[in-house]
This record gives sequence, structure tokens and C-alpha cells, in this order.
Amino acid sequence: MDRVCAQWSRAFQPVSVRSQEVWEHDFADALHGAPYLRVVATSSGNWVQSMLCIKALMNVSGMMIEAVEADIERIWTDDIAKDLRAYHSLLATEDGFIMQCAAATAGNTYITARIAVHNKR
Repeated sequence: MDRVCAQWSRAFQPVSVRSQEVWEHDFADALHGAPYLRVVATSSGNWVQSMLCIKALMNVSGMMIEAVEADIERIWTDDIAKDLRAYHSLLATEDGFIMQCAAATAGNTYITARIAVHNKR
């Protein structure tokens, strides 16, 4: 994932601030549709690997983390980055996981995101 972000940052321009806000809104809205998640923070930045940052907590105790990972992957692949050249990676954490995403748009721009999902405490 780091290699993809580095290559795209050299070859493409990042999406505009306005586009970044739209991506952030769309991704957060899609995650709000998952009844087992509560989005607790969203932010935009201009870091190569995480232009969008979303933090979510799992609302359902005992839910298998693998099912949540698969659903968020589906949201990214089938909804948010549909028809784009897109990549993502998952990293297990002590209390959940982090999904890093990147997509190249038709306008030769790119967007990156970091979604941190934590078990409810």
C-alpha cells in the first residue's frame, strides 16, 4: 500500500479539497449505514497515505471482526471506489483493525483514506 501511495503521489495530483470533502461525506455516510458501527470522528488532511481519516466503534459486542472487515471492504470496493483503480489493505490492531485505501480517479487524481475500527469499550 505504501508503494502504491508513493507512486500515485509522484504521478498524479491529489483530489481537490472540495472533492476530498465529498469523498469524506460519502464514505462516512456509507459506514453510518452499517448498524454495527458508530462513526465517532472524521477528518481531512493532506497526508499522502491518509487524506481522509475515519474512526468508528463497533456497537455490537461479540461480533466477529472478520465480518466487519469484509463488510467495510465491500463498502469500499462496491460502493465508494466502484469502477476506479483502487487498492486497500487491512492491519489488525490490539482492539480492532485499520483499513488503508487508495483510489485513482478518471481525472488523473488520487484519494487516500484510513479507517480505524475499534471494539466498543
